[in-house]
Amino acid sequence: MDFVVCFERDFGGTRPNFVAEGFMDALHRSRNEYKLLFVYLHSPDHPDTPVFCETILCNEDLVAFINENFVAWGGSIRASEGFKMSNSLKASRFPFCAVVMAATNQRIALLQQEEGPKSPEELLTVLERVIEESAPVLVTARIEAEERRNNIRLREEQDAAYRAALEADQVMFQICLSPLQVTL
Repeated sequence: MDFVVCFERDFGGTRPNFVAEGFMDALHRSRNEYKLLFVYLHSPDHPDTPVFCETILCNEDLVAFINENFVAWGGSIRASEGFKMSNSLKASRFPFCAVVMAATNQRIALLQQEEGPKSPEELLTVLERVIEESAPVLVTARIEAEERRNNIRLREEQDAAYRAALEADQVMFQICLSPLQVTL
């Protein structure tokens, strides 16, 4: 959350909608929303960082594309989680951006990483390609989740119908037994 506040203070409100939560929460969010996770590792001491943030990362077209197609997470390498992600993603040059997706067993799949300064157009082209290449995986995941939800809903409806039929049978059984008890 500190990263988001500091980034907005330093570079303004036109920026990717970085989630104000930890990396793993952002990764879960991206999986639940069937989106990829855009990761920006901020190195405040790097000489290219201010220009990159002002002219590239805060470019209106790039911001609109990221906000529409990704869950965005950012972290400063001065903070423990940003530093940890820098090591995990093996960032060697800054500015550093990556696109990841959730994999199995709390792991991530690194789909793309971009190190060093780029133009907004270059970064946008890379991100468009990653989205295009990953679309089948995301669509399949969305369809499978929808099928699971439909199967659960169908089972719940069937269980409710079975319970209703069972209750109706019990009522009928009670009605049928009532006259027999009176005549005996």
